Amino acid sequence: GDNTDVPYVANIAGFSQNDRTNASIKLDYETDFGTFTAVGAYSITEDFYGADSYPYFFDPGLFDTFFPGATPPGLGAQTQVTNRRSEIATLDVRFQSSDDNRFRWLAGAFYATFDIVNRSSTGADTANRLDGIGPFPFGSPNQTLGFLADEQDNEAYAFYINTEFDVSDKLTVTASVRYDKETKNQTDVAFPGPANAADPKGIPTWWFEGWRSREESFSEVQPKFTVRYELAEEATVYASWGRGFKTGGFNPFGAGALIRSFNPTSTVGDLFDKEVADSFEAGAKIRLLDGRLSINLAGFYTETENAQLLEFFPAATLQAVSIAEGVEMSGGEIDFTLVSAAIEGLTVYGGVGILNTEVTEFASNPALVGNERPSTSPYTANFGGTYTRELPILGGAEGFGRLDWTFQGETEWDWPNTPNAARSAIDLVNARLGMRKDNWEVAFVGKNLTNTIYNAEHIVLIPAAGIGALYRAQPRTYGGEVIVRF
Repeated sequence: GDNTDVPYVANIAGFSQNDRTNASIKLDYETDFGTFTAVGAYSITEDFYGADSYPYFFDPGLFDTFFPGATPPGLGAQTQVTNRRSEIATLDVRFQSSDDNRFRWLAGAFYATFDIVNRSSTGADTANRLDGIGPFPFGSPNQTLGFLADEQDNEAYAFYINTEFDVSDKLTVTASVRYDKETKNQTDVAFPGPANAADPKGIPTWWFEGWRSREESFSEVQPKFTVRYELAEEATVYASWGRGFKTGGFNPFGAGALIRSFNPTSTVGDLFDKEVADSFEAGAKIRLLDGRLSINLAGFYTETENAQLLEFFPAATLQAVSIAEGVEMSGGEIDFTLVSAAIEGLTVYGGVGILNTEVTEFASNPALVGNERPSTSPYTANFGGTYTRELPILGGAEGFGRLDWTFQGETEWDWPNTPNAARSAIDLVNARLGMRKDNWEVAFVGKNLTNTIYNAEHIVLIPAAGIGALYRAQPRTYGGEVIVRF
């Protein structure tokens, strides 16, 4: 996963268009018994992008250079286009007691609707062009080879109660419970009609028609308990246990059967189940130097059932969520914040974390038991500082600066922990410099200032041959921001 010398080659000019629209409103109403709060939000998100595709690392011309007289196996060189539009509306209402009471409580409910439209296609790369998402019939320069189109109508709701009781001046007990339920309804609107008789590849003639649907609900009760004890005015210790929930969902129609046609032992299906994690955490919060120094320490242990991972399956040319039936994680972290007494406006901070992950159950391939969970790092660290100062010459505006250094240890990318696919440790430096006053802010932003060249992701395509798709991370970048708050 460390090869950054492979050149990016493509005969198709890719594109990426992203539109975001967001609106929210909040209402607070205070009574003698507590405060009623309602928050509503609405958003529309649309992503539309296309690029060169299979065989990924060679365009048609270069493929012949490396493999004289050969053509990319399967359907030949391809293009890819994806369009996703989501419309989401949410409402959260809650009633909260006064914080002055010895027994404090909060009760609320949440509701959301998600309308999602997905379109994706692969096309024949025969004319060095990308005509759009299609579908395009046989004979077109960018004939559609594969077409996925679905529409989702999802609904979610939750009810929750949080309670907190001061047993004494030093001991506080917290208990909460949340119930979530999400119902997903998906309709396939990409109908595979008969192939053109003249098409030697036998590709279906696609058209839009809702022809199969599925619906599934996922729910979970999530309790949490916390005990907090004040050892002294400057030190508090705590311990907690809680359950977390991540909803299940749908893989593409027919994904399970297609993947099993290449790997009969695969347990990937058209449906993937919910992920449930039980976590225990204990730690301490310490305040020293008249409150200028804050230190937080924590250790945790988590057992996860049905750990989810979005994977690319090259033989089936699709993305799907795979499941590890059991994963354990344990670790610890320490962080601090220090407000300088010598230099007014200066604050420094930092933290270090360690994480151990282990797959404890993997039904389709028991040999993976003992491997690390993908997309996690055994060591992380960050250090930095902020500095603020009033600027009288600019009418009392505040100048500010921030410098961050982050470190991330070796990262695995897939359940098998494929040899040579992991990315080695990286460290990055980011900075932000600007000024603000009242409701406006302007800033100069620099990311990856040391211009570290690394791969943001590695998708393993052919493990035995050491072949994968590498996604290069952003090099050093600069930019500006203007923020106005209304």
